[in-house]
Amino acid sequence: MVFGFFEDKKMRLTLSKTEFSPGETVSGTLELEMKKPIPAEKLTLSLIYFIPTEDFTDVIEKTFVLQTLDGIREYGTSRYEFNIEIPANPPEIEFPPDSDPEMIETWKKDDALGVNCLSVLGQLDIRGQKPLRKIVDIKIRYSDI
Repeated sequence: MVFGFFEDKKMRLTLSKTEFSPGETVSGTLELEMKKPIPAEKLTLSLIYFIPTEDFTDVIEKTFVLQTLDGIREYGTSRYEFNIEIPANPPEIEFPPDSDPEMIETWKKDDALGVNCLSVLGQLDIRGQKPLRKIVDIKIRYSDI
């Protein structure tokens, strides 16, 4: 499965599959295609999840696992193979103080936003520009443990 395109910069994030059990390894490739080399700070791969804002109207991205693929340099067309292990236990989600208990239960039951749904994030931190990012959702069967 291949995901992600940009105009003069392309990032493709390819995963072997999108459903995993705790302790399994997410394997894949992250490919960059640039029309011209771009100076950047680092290239990272993360497992991320989302928590609600205090009023439950939006979400905040949280990093669960972080892996640096490359550091400061000019990035052109390149390919990185990666393996990132799914932790044995799900992330601890802390809800904002004074959150409505009904909203918390709804949030926990919503499979699209619960701890069973993480995302793989590829990110190139480009100097003086917004980062080039690609997110692919994955399903973790934490409920089976």
